[in-house]
Amino acid sequence: MRLLAKEREERYPSAGEALKVFKSLQARQNAIQSYLNLLDPEAKPLIGRDDELRQLETVWGQVQESAKPRLAVLSGGVGIGKTRLALEFIGGDIVDQGFVAVAGRSDEFNLPYDPFAEIFATILNRELTRSVVSPDQLNQLLIQIPDLARLLQFSLPSAQSQTHNAEQVHWQFFTAALSILTEPGPAVIFIE
Repeated sequence: MRLLAKEREERYPSAGEALKVFKSLQARQNAIQSYLNLLDPEAKPLIGRDDELRQLETVWGQVQESAKPRLAVLSGGVGIGKTRLALEFIGGDIVDQGFVAVAGRSDEFNLPYDPFAEIFATILNRELTRSVVSPDQLNQLLIQIPDLARLLQFSLPSAQSQTHNAEQVHWQFFTAALSILTEPGPAVIFIE
């Protein structure tokens, strides 16, 4: 309600600032995924994490320049702000700029591949891939992540392994997974 605040100092300082918030809300609404709804353009300011935020922005810049994936790991004790830092970065540098962000969350009650099931379901349900995912690729995912089927919003053929060689099944899975994960172009995959 900052836009309609009675006191002038409680309102946005300019129409440009208000438009920036509206554009951010629109971009974030388009990016809605159950976990990314924590992206709040009106969130309290991130304090004391400028260096870490700059490091994430640097890595993201390298991804955009080189078109090669990078891994950034945020580690630390419980409650020090890792998730808040990640969401600040994802909101301002990724979603607000029109890039793709998907998230998967894990806790002690989840199955091992649940974060990846959430990520693949988001990519496939929102049709973030530029090309059609082949039935074989989808089959490879479903063999390794059967729980993915319940998250997809379209009908699926039953997953059947074409081979009994476990090593070959794993390589086929990773080939399919990497193909799908790289399809949206520069993107941030957030696993918590």
